[in-house]
Amino acid sequence: MTPYTVISADSHITEPPGLWAERFDPALRHRAPRVVREDGKDVLHCEGMPSLVLGRMGVAGKAAEEIGNVGRFDELHRGGWDPDARIKAQDQDGVQAEVVYPTAGLAMYQIADPALQQACFRAYNDWVADHCAAHPARIKGLGLISLLDVEAGIGELRRIKAKNLVGALIAITADAARPYGDPVYQPFWAEAAALGMPVSLHILTNPGKPHIERFLIDYPALPYWTQRTLAALIFGGVLERHPKLRVVSAEADAGWIGTFLQRLDHTARKHGPKYDLRLRELPSHYFHQSVLATFMDDRSALQLWDIIGAASLMWASDYPHNDSTWPHSQQFIARNFRGVPDHAKAKILAANAASLYGFA
Repeated sequence: MTPYTVISADSHITEPPGLWAERFDPALRHRAPRVVREDGKDVLHCEGMPSLVLGRMGVAGKAAEEIGNVGRFDELHRGGWDPDARIKAQDQDGVQAEVVYPTAGLAMYQIADPALQQACFRAYNDWVADHCAAHPARIKGLGLISLLDVEAGIGELRRIKAKNLVGALIAITADAARPYGDPVYQPFWAEAAALGMPVSLHILTNPGKPHIERFLIDYPALPYWTQRTLAALIFGGVLERHPKLRVVSAEADAGWIGTFLQRLDHTARKHGPKYDLRLRELPSHYFHQSVLATFMDDRSALQLWDIIGAASLMWASDYPHNDSTWPHSQQFIARNFRGVPDHAKAKILAANAASLYGFA
């Protein structure tokens, strides 16, 4: 039984400006991401992706009207990149441990050049491994994996496992001509399962053109990409062939899962024969076997906890991002978990993440 009672299964680091310059592959250093001060704001430029204002990446706890005034990296929460400051932020929020994802690194899945993307990811992975090593019982990190070259992605998966990272982040969707059910990815799924490395699908990791063009319309619909990929993994037989593989839906919330499970099973029953679907079990079986989903402030998910499955849910704070529940996570937890039985609450708040990521 885990001694942890509250673990955030989806928090973030904010990459320090010097990360890329200091850790980039020397052969490609002339193409490394660079940070430039423009009109009082620190802006990250990287070939193949839109420029990012770093000062808007770690503004947890600020009012919406304040966010546009933040532009310099040194204005962000220090806990985003300083592991000692992160522990203080955890203590302030009543959180005992966190699983950390990148921030700028999420957008780097838009890079189409395999060599450049791999170099960006490798530099990040080296940095985040050092970040987590400062407090391994309270901070565990995921590595960025490029599958533009599957064999190279498998090599990096093995490397980050050896560096004590606890999972792998891949693009939330694959090329339409080569979806994740394609045989080319099978060696990667097999290796992830064999290594015990959960594979995460985080919002805003779409390859190619960003999928938020009209924010107020596109942002609420972001779970679509997660749903589509999970359906591809299930109907493509990936989760059936690799029952030890674990897949995490990150920051897409979870209330939608109840209806999603019903529609998966309906599709299999009504339309499976027409498409020669040969799964041994209903799709919902493979979801409950293999998939976990993080959420922050999602009362609907907790009202459906028994349909979704307590073993398939993990709470998250999203610190230090704008959407974070920090520093008031305990109030969010108290409100949203009303009526959830203690045994389910314990799993969702800590035990599931502890088991998946090795918090002892």
